[in-house]
Amino acid sequence: MLVKKSEKWGSLQVGEEKATFPLPFEIHVTVDVGLEVGEGVLNSWSGSISQFKDDCKDIGVKPIVIDLEINDGSILKDVMTSSKHFGDNRSAYEESERIVSELKDKGYKVVRNKIETVPWHPAAPQNRDKDHPLFHGEPIPNGCYFESHIGIIISPEEKEDLNELVDFLNEGICEFSGTAKLSRNFFKRSESGKFVNMLTYRSNMVTSKEFESEVRSIEKIISGENDWSLLSNFKKFDYEKVEIEYAVYDTNVTHDAKWIYNEK
Repeated sequence: MLVKKSEKWGSLQVGEEKATFPLPFEIHVTVDVGLEVGEGVLNSWSGSISQFKDDCKDIGVKPIVIDLEINDGSILKDVMTSSKHFGDNRSAYEESERIVSELKDKGYKVVRNKIETVPWHPAAPQNRDKDHPLFHGEPIPNGCYFESHIGIIISPEEKEDLNELVDFLNEGICEFSGTAKLSRNFFKRSESGKFVNMLTYRSNMVTSKEFESEVRSIEKIISGENDWSLLSNFKKFDYEKVEIEYAVYDTNVTHDAKWIYNEK
C-alpha cells in the first residue's frame, strides 16, 4: 500500500513546475462505518449519523452520505467527508492525509482518499501526445480520471424516465468513452415533491477537451436540445449547474466499482 501511494504521489508531482498555483482542490475521504445489509439496500446505516456529523465538524470537514443506485435497483450507501482546499499538490495531499489521520484517531476505518481538481490541472491530459497512454488507446495511468456531476431535477413519477435515459447514455450507440450513473445525497430531502438525482459521468479514456465535449453532448441529451430523432421519445429534464473535475489522486479506484462498472 505504501509503495502504491508513493507511485501515485510521484505522478501527482509531474508537471507541477509548469502550473500556476494555487489551484482549487476538493477532498473526499471515504470511511467504512460497519454498515449492515438491509432489504433492498446493500448496506444500511447502522452507526450514528449524528456522531459522524459531530466528528466531521471537529475535523473541519463536511459529512456526506451518498445513495449509489445499483442496476438491480438496490442502494449502496457511501459515507465520506467533503472539503475544499486552495493550494498546490503538496498542500492538498497533506490536508487529505490530515483528515485521514484524524478520522482514524476517532476510530473510523478509512477505505478511500480522493483528491479532485480542475480539468486544466497540469497532471490532466490535455492532448493525445504520442508518449501518453491515451495515444495508444490505453487509459489514463495511476488510477486518474475525469468526472462530471449533473444535478437533474425530477419528481418521483419521472424517476423511471430518467433511468431509461441513463441506460441509453451507456449504450454503444452513443459512443461515449465513459460510464453514466445515478446517485442521491442522503442528507438532502425535498419538500416540494421534486428532488435532485445526481448523474455522475466518469471516463479515463479521453483528454480534458474531449471529456468536456462529451459532457456537453450529455447536457443536450438531458435537456432535449439535440438533433437526434432517436431521442424524440425520451423525456426532457431540467438540471442544475454542471461540474467537471479531474481526479488527480485516488487510493482506491475500485471502491465504487459495483456502482460505476456494475462489478460484483
